[in-house]
Amino acid sequence: IVEELAMLPIYAEPIDYAVLREKVEAAEEQDTVDGIVASFRYKTALHFDTIVGMDVEGVEDEIRHVLDDVVQESGYLISPHDVVVTGKRARGLENVHDPIDVVVTHGTTSLSEEELTEVLNERNLKLDDLPIRIHPVEAQHLATHLLVEETKLAREMRQVFAYHKNHLKEENAIVVRPSIMQALKEAEIVPEKKKPDQTAKREER
Repeated sequence: IVEELAMLPIYAEPIDYAVLREKVEAAEEQDTVDGIVASFRYKTALHFDTIVGMDVEGVEDEIRHVLDDVVQESGYLISPHDVVVTGKRARGLENVHDPIDVVVTHGTTSLSEEELTEVLNERNLKLDDLPIRIHPVEAQHLATHLLVEETKLAREMRQVFAYHKNHLKEENAIVVRPSIMQALKEAEIVPEKKKPDQTAKREER
């Protein structure tokens, strides 16, 4: 599944969420789902910029603790399971003041996804004065959500890399971190060299 997504062009058609969900749910082994989540988190750890001295695991733990208080104060029966940093910060593509996007997995609840989003974001949480945007997702659909997210971020990384190459000699060229540059260079497709012209030369009389 990951290989299929990686081959999508930058301006491909929108991802069919239902099809992706079917593919993930069709996986017979739990290792497949766990692998998708682990792979996403591994890449985030490579590109994440620390916030107030905390790496991505520290940030996720901090947000998890704060959410426990939010849930208790809400009075609703909500059981947050896990917190995963997503969005541009997951791949080091953010601007300085961009918010911290996180996916929060949860179990069964009487609230709709929209209501749950409103409850979890009601306090306008911040970390180091950066807004935290919470996106609730059912625990069983986390892998599917991250596959879609990975595809979007991969396209953005390729766009940044392409922009960087086109503006390499300009004074205001953007700076792309070495880890992203290396990953994209390794993924570049080198066009085949043109074969020499095989047309037979006309014989001189």
